[in-house]
Amino acid sequence: MSELSRRDFLGAGATAAAALYLPFAADAKSAGWQASAANARVSKRALKELARALRGGLLLPGDPAYDRAMTPANSRYDGIKPVAVTQCLDEHDVVTSVNWARAHGVPPIVRGGGHSYAGYSMTDGLMIDLGLMTRVHVNPHTGLAVMDGAARNQNVFDATVEGDYVLPGGTCLAVGVGGLALGGGVGYNTHWAGLTADHLVSSRIVTADGHARRIDAKHHSDLFWACRGGAGGSFGVNTQLTFHLQRIPRQDVAFYRFDWRGA
Repeated sequence: MSELSRRDFLGAGATAAAALYLPFAADAKSAGWQASAANARVSKRALKELARALRGGLLLPGDPAYDRAMTPANSRYDGIKPVAVTQCLDEHDVVTSVNWARAHGVPPIVRGGGHSYAGYSMTDGLMIDLGLMTRVHVNPHTGLAVMDGAARNQNVFDATVEGDYVLPGGTCLAVGVGGLALGGGVGYNTHWAGLTADHLVSSRIVTADGHARRIDAKHHSDLFWACRGGAGGSFGVNTQLTFHLQRIPRQDVAFYRFDWRGA
């Protein structure tokens, strides 16, 4: 049997994958998922313990910033309310959140930019919000870019503007690069520069056992292979992403856009 390429695998398995989600990417409208969250009995004491263990903040229903922190881009899922939202400052907070969720039987969901139109960043359980983790560092000599798990297209643009390199990213500046890359990543530059996932060279990920791992072609290569397009959040919480950026072509480039209105 010939070796299956990553793109062939993702293409052939797209239909089957629609019905198969690991705990980090469960369907927010799934009856079983909601029942699991509804049956979770979380005491005030347990929530206080979580709040003390976090370096960031913990938001609960009724807190002034709660609604703003959990509101999704797709308003269809506005009715789904998490038990709590952990506002992670770093990987330590992600590990703390995952371990707490497992210990108390509360299903966790990770949120980066909140642009999952299928609702995968919404839950009745614990929302692990990476929204404060948006740092981007670009080496102007090598084109290597290291960024936090919730860096937005806007953050990457700010770090690369006027430079020699570009990340083939999405079409919306507010979208998180993590969700974009882990789901493949289609954008304006795809035809000549490839998918966003094609440029991912390593990542740090917190898996369901609460361990933080570095993944790349030599370390946990199977997990790294799967993360490059295998749906964001399916295998854990990616807290850091490293890309080898594409050198910007200096010859003339033509860009065309056609809009149809009133259809």
